[in-house]
Amino acid sequence: MKDSTARNDEREPFILHGLIMNVNEHFEGDYLIQDEAATATTLHVDDVSIFDEDGGELVLIDDSNNQWPYDYTAIDVSTQIITLDGAIAEDHDAGEVVRVFPFYKIRKARVSSDYTDGDVVHARVPHSLFSELPVGPRSDVMGEGDTSIRQSEEVLVILVHDDWIVLDVLGVPGQGRIRHKWSAFGRLQVVPETETHDLDVDDDMNLIKVRTRVKNAPTGNDIIVKIWKNNTELVCTLTIADGTKKDANNNLDIDFADDDTLSCSIEQVGSTYPGRNLAVLAVFK
Repeated sequence: MKDSTARNDEREPFILHGLIMNVNEHFEGDYLIQDEAATATTLHVDDVSIFDEDGGELVLIDDSNNQWPYDYTAIDVSTQIITLDGAIAEDHDAGEVVRVFPFYKIRKARVSSDYTDGDVVHARVPHSLFSELPVGPRSDVMGEGDTSIRQSEEVLVILVHDDWIVLDVLGVPGQGRIRHKWSAFGRLQVVPETETHDLDVDDDMNLIKVRTRVKNAPTGNDIIVKIWKNNTELVCTLTIADGTKKDANNNLDIDFADDDTLSCSIEQVGSTYPGRNLAVLAVFK
């Protein structure tokens, strides 16, 4: 499937479609990149950005799980240095863990995408998606591998301030209902079908509903969104009325064959205020 996001200005986030390869979970923290001697008042780590720029608490943990809590007052992202509120009491070796305190776990997904030239994206999983993306490896896209391993989920990931975050879980190819989503960020503008991305249908499926929503409602006029099959066949028209935020067609019954495409267009926006942050969700079975 192709990237399903219409980008309407240079400042909006970058979104990719991909498949989950693995999900893991670990305590938030980093590690020392050099030995630190007793009485040192700074720590050198691999990635200081996970610590609070205004200071906080951390814990040093050695290979024997001995733990030393310290307060810190600042971080320097240019040098990857944490400034402590005082000196460390003992020598510490490169490779020892520096963990954020209070301890908390983060979940990250390894995501493959056709748009990253073979590179794997490591994306943080929000707590709201923990139930949909449990920890563990994934099998082949169509479940042709080890049947005891969970099948790969289709996801959208968004790049925000150099960090990838899982934006939405679209479903598992070939199983049950599959959701596909377009997004347009920022103040909306008219986008013809020829300028949006095609969604490639990779199996025989049936489109059963399409929903659309905006974060901020249009004023002065309605938002009109059209959904297209194979670029030219109109599937349905959705209208977000002036002053409202959503519309849906929940009664579709349209067959799609393998290699058909689905696309959308924004035909009209509000005249006084166009509306902001549009999402269009298509549901297949």
